[in-house]
Amino acid sequence: MPKKKEYLDYDDEELLYLISDNNDETKEIICKKYKPVISFYANKYSIYVEGKGIDYNDLYQEGLIGLLNAINNFKEQKDIKFS
Repeated sequence: MPKKKEYLDYDDEELLYLISDNNDETKEIICKKYKPVISFYANKYSIYVEGKGIDYNDLYQEGLIGLLNAINNFKEQKDIKFS
């Protein structure tokens, strides 16, 4: 029996093609794949907003919202990568 692909095994082009079929499972895979990137930047910028009522969780959530926006609005164009 073939092994099920893990989220890191997919490349962005393949995932974006699957999303064009409005596949919610594929959106979850992309979110899992990019969570470390969102976490990195949320952690990095939380230092700059410290004491201003914005914390890591707020930045992380905004990052996820931005990622979902990017997924929903991405148009395949020549020489433009999703990442």
